[in-house]
Amino acid sequence: MDHKSINLYRGDDTQIQFVIHGDIVLTGAQLDMHIKANDSDDVIELSTTSGTITIDDATTCTATIAHAVTKDKQWRNGLYDLQMTKDGKITTLVRGSVSLQHDITITE
Repeated sequence: MDHKSINLYRGDDTQIQFVIHGDIVLTGAQLDMHIKANDSDDVIELSTTSGTITIDDATTCTATIAHAVTKDKQWRNGLYDLQMTKDGKITTLVRGSVSLQHDITITE
């Protein structure tokens, strides 16, 4: 399992690319990623099912977080993991911390 820290900027559209190491093949898998705030029950859910995670090739995927998802968030730190479901097996591919930097300019 890999470890990767993620820095987000509140209210920005963000893409996070993950390169998976080892004997893992992403092709044909379902990927799910949850980002959970440390100080609340707030969870951001991303998935290949919803289209917020795309599989780019056999070892690379991209998670996309739209600006609307973070624009009203008040938390600053959290944790996440990225899991793969394939052939009935669940494997955690990457985990780490998330930092949410608050924006200064507020747009509507």
